[in-house]
Amino acid sequence: MIDEGRKNWLRGAYQDRILESARAMATRIEDILREDFAGLPELSEDDRDYLVSETIDTVRREWSAASGYGASSAAVLRDLDPPIQRPTGHEQAYDLMRSTALGQRIDDDTWRLKGREQELLIEFGYYILDTVRGSVVKQEYLDKYINDELDGWGTYARVPLSESAREFLHGYVRELILNEYTRIKARQEAER
Repeated sequence: MIDEGRKNWLRGAYQDRILESARAMATRIEDILREDFAGLPELSEDDRDYLVSETIDTVRREWSAASGYGASSAAVLRDLDPPIQRPTGHEQAYDLMRSTALGQRIDDDTWRLKGREQELLIEFGYYILDTVRGSVVKQEYLDKYINDELDGWGTYARVPLSESAREFLHGYVRELILNEYTRIKARQEAER
């Protein structure tokens, strides 16, 4: 579940990209409809404009009536009107990040840190969680394991990882893995 702070940050951080994508999508949809109605020679230009507008209004009404995420998507089709409120039942979904102590630590660190470090944890939080949980390597191979993981994450990054970003992520993941090793070792010794 994404809390309000994270939603606000995401809206702010990606506002330009959201608007740009929404405008591009609305333009593409309108172009597709114009092209579709252009094949009907018996229609005047005004007739075609009306049919494009009516089609967009119909799609908007249908999506607004449907449950789920359609309402906010439909709002994009009409001059970027503000989205219609979505149902809120989905907010009770199971959150993998908060379901374990490790995930809670990563999530808490995400909102404790600021700037680029926070952005990196937002972008790679689930990758970090998977990497730490999947680390079953000897300590002498740990740095290579982490570097290999970071190389894989780079293919999914919004922007290429800078050297300082790699250093931060490497140190952060290494610390989490070593903490997990210590926790597991202590538990195993307690069970003996």
